[in-house]
Amino acid sequence: MAMLHPGSSLLALFLLFPMGAGCCAAEETLSCIYEARETQKNPTPERQEFQPRGGCATLQRDGSLTVHPDHLNELYFRDGLAAIFMSAGWYYVTPAGRTAPVLDYDNGPDYFAEGLARTRRSGKVGFIDRTLAEWISPAWDFAFPFDDGVALVCQGCRSHPTDDGEHFELRGGVWGYIDRKGMAVVPVRFEREQLPLPPVED
Repeated sequence: MAMLHPGSSLLALFLLFPMGAGCCAAEETLSCIYEARETQKNPTPERQEFQPRGGCATLQRDGSLTVHPDHLNELYFRDGLAAIFMSAGWYYVTPAGRTAPVLDYDNGPDYFAEGLARTRRSGKVGFIDRTLAEWISPAWDFAFPFDDGVALVCQGCRSHPTDDGEHFELRGGVWGYIDRKGMAVVPVRFEREQLPLPPVED
């Protein structure tokens, strides 16, 4: 998927587009950063520096995003998806214009693990499939990617900076594991240090 050029950083992007506190009170037209599709003028889009593009999308009151047609036409799609970054965070986009917000991961949009990526809505985390349909509705304060059919989730956990000031770690809350249906295979009620491993399928 589209990722930031190695010479770029989210810090620089945040300076361009300060992150808001949440969804907009009214419709808002936003600038975006994205990788453009391959054309004669741009034969190597993978190497293109991300550039801010004014007025590329509208964030609706309900948090949904509409990419304007001229910008949708310019997006570079890999495996049926493109990625754009704006003040509201990262979004995946389909060629038909369907969008879904996703978590930030390593200076880019969240990756698909076992066919699912993490999405956010109303401050909660859930999962989407590659069509950008919600596979598991957002219900947790944080969730890790799926691994061997289960995902580690937490409620009441909070992000805190590490001693080096460059990273964050999750502390507190209760923890458990869910399966791909969103059902708890280890109840979400344990402190992380006491969390048992999920059952192993035969």
